[in-house]
Amino acid sequence: MSAQRGNWANVQKALADIPGLYLHDQWQHDAMEKLLTSWYDLPPGAHALAENVLADQFVQLADGTVQKISLESGEFEPVCEKLEQLKAVLTESPDANYFLATPLRIDWEKAGGRALAATERLVPTTPFIGGGEFAASNLHVAPRDEAIGYLNDFHAQTKNLPDGATVQLKVVP
Repeated sequence: MSAQRGNWANVQKALADIPGLYLHDQWQHDAMEKLLTSWYDLPPGAHALAENVLADQFVQLADGTVQKISLESGEFEPVCEKLEQLKAVLTESPDANYFLATPLRIDWEKAGGRALAATERLVPTTPFIGGGEFAASNLHVAPRDEAIGYLNDFHAQTKNLPDGATVQLKVVP
C-alpha cells in the first residue's frame, strides 16, 4: 500500500479507527507536504499521512518506510518498514503509546476535565527540546493550525543552533 494520490482513500480507510491518530484530509495533506518540504527537508516522493496529539507528523517516504517527524525538533524517527505495518505498530506494539503520545493525552484530559477535540493539539509550554517536562502539566491546548504554526516557528528559530545553545524564544503572532 502506498499513500500516492490514487490510493489515498484506501490509506484513510485502513488507518481511520486508530485512537489518537488524526488523518489528513486532502487539503491538510497538500499543505503539510509543502510545509514539511520547505522547513523539514522532506525528501521527494514522500507523503504526509497523519499526525498525533502533539502534531508530530507521520509520513511515508519514497522507499515505503514510515517515519514520524517532530515539528518541534525536526527530527525524523523510523516507525515501520512499510505502510501496511503502521496500524499494527500504532495499535499493538510496545511503542504505540509513545508514537501516539497516548499517556500525555489521557493525563491532560484527566487534568483538564474534558476530552481533547479532534481539531485541537497539545503544545509544550516549555519546549521538550529546551528541557520541558514530558508531562501533562507542561502542555496547553491549541487549535491544530495554531499549534502547527507555533511548532514550525519554534523549529525555524532553533534548527541551526548547536546543542547546548542558550535560547530566547520570540513569540510571533
